[in-house]
Order: sequence, then C-alpha cells, then structure tokens
Amino acid sequence: MASVFARTGGTFEGAFAVDRATMTVDDVGVARGTTALVQRLAGQFSQKISRLYDVSGSGSKTRLYYVGGRAAGHASMARAIGPSQLMAAFHRAFGDVGRVADNDISLRYGSMSGGAEHRAAGAGSPAPKGMYGMKSCLLTQVGAIVQVGDMVVSESSTLMFNDLHFKETG
Repeated sequence: MASVFARTGGTFEGAFAVDRATMTVDDVGVARGTTALVQRLAGQFSQKISRLYDVSGSGSKTRLYYVGGRAAGHASMARAIGPSQLMAAFHRAFGDVGRVADNDISLRYGSMSGGAEHRAAGAGSPAPKGMYGMKSCLLTQVGAIVQVGDMVVSESSTLMFNDLHFKETG
C-alpha cells in the first residue's frame, strides 16, 4: 500500500512523557512546596551579530566579517492567579534590580514516566533529562487579564536575563 504523503517512514524508537517537568526559582523566602500555578514559561536567548563589509579591497569579491556582540535573554511567564504567597515574594525579589545577581530560574525535565522501567519494557531509548537555567533574571513587566467565560484571572510577566545554561543529564 502506498503512503498517503509519499514519505518514507522512520523506525519507532519509543515514546516518553515529561509530565513531571518542574520550574524552580531561587529562594524568595517562601516555604518549599508552595505553588505558583504557572501555565507557561517561554525563553529566548540571542546574541547580536553585525556584518561588516570591506569594500576597500581590490578585486571583485567583497570581504565579509561577522562581529559578535553581547548576548541577552528574555522570558515570559503566564500563570493563573490563585492563593499563593510565592508570587508576591517572586515580584519583590525578581522586581528588585539590586537582587539581580541572586535571581535564577531553572526548568528541569526528565524521564519521569519514560525511564529505566520504560527501557526495560523494550520501548526504546529513555527520555532525555536536562535543565535550562536562566541567570540574573529581572522582572520588567507584569500584566493581568480575566476572561468572562471562565472568570480565571491570569497574570503575564516578562523578564530579562543575562545568561542561559543548559545541562543534559543523561
């Protein structure tokens, strides 16, 4: 039977879920286990690259140079507002430019439901484990919205950060 999209299929290597991924923030003075009802965390880390063209050279080819500038990161977070002391402490700590050196956010993910037991069952490779760490975060914008259909108040936050670390653990 011919493939509908005329593509060659790959070999199924297994499946995994990362339903236990966690986001953590540095200590902001609230007891562990306090939740923030975060629904979305997105980050972007980029570096400025300039192109320099040397038009003074001889011949028909223009010489091109890349010049690397400084890197900068931006993140956005959305959460449902609920009963939590964590977000008030988060706003105080991450909104304070004087504390920037101490403000880190980590997103950890792992093979929680696709680990050794998953591999032993012959379902392919284990799920990857790793961590993204945003360093020196500063809260730059906070907004809130409520929709009439569900009356859930949502908060959106924008942060800037200085450096992004990635660690794969296996």
